[in-house]
Amino acid sequence: MQQVQDGPPYTYIAPNFVNTAPPAEDNSDSYNFDAFIAELTKQSVVKATADTGGGAQSAYTFVPRGLISTTTSRAARSALQQQLYDYGNDIGSTIESFEQQHSNTVQVLKVQVEERANPEKAAAVVKIGRDFEELGKLLLQMDSVPPAAATAHGALAQSYIELGKKLALVPGAERDADYIKAIEAYNASADTFVQNYARLVSLFGAYSVTFTSIDGGKVFTFNPGGF
Repeated sequence: MQQVQDGPPYTYIAPNFVNTAPPAEDNSDSYNFDAFIAELTKQSVVKATADTGGGAQSAYTFVPRGLISTTTSRAARSALQQQLYDYGNDIGSTIESFEQQHSNTVQVLKVQVEERANPEKAAAVVKIGRDFEELGKLLLQMDSVPPAAATAHGALAQSYIELGKKLALVPGAERDADYIKAIEAYNASADTFVQNYARLVSLFGAYSVTFTSIDGGKVFTFNPGGF
């Protein structure tokens, strides 16, 4: 338990994205994203672990805060690409705004781990969890989601909701064993979130939809050359 408290409040290692040829543009959602995601996310998410005596657990495994963006811009877009581009900017701006409003999340989680008996610190973590839930619900209410992105969008929105629920439960666990279980449940939801986030990233890449560093959708782009 001491190692959990002394460790980082969370750790995130970005997926190791690789180039994949885009599918033919037929305005459908027939591309096999499940197989694509399986390849992209292979060995991409690594949990930070600490020896708790009863097994290896991590303190907080967090979520991506925006992937590296590329400055390459596509001169002309098909109708489907334009839809995805507009959608990416819309949802990307929403996520980026959320991140900016919660820029102190790292510190909030850290102090709660160190002062678990402090009700104010616990309430701060619960609030972050509730805010994640509200973000997910807000995304579910978006009415400008192209059919090609509907499945990936819904999965990501639901992941925000589940992530928030699990995070909000962590401070309420009083016993060490219960606290570790709550963190373990949160970590599992974070793993699913990362996969769904990567799924949406891959959708833009598969349809060759790119964003510049000033676009809201930059949080969904990546640099194949590395970070």
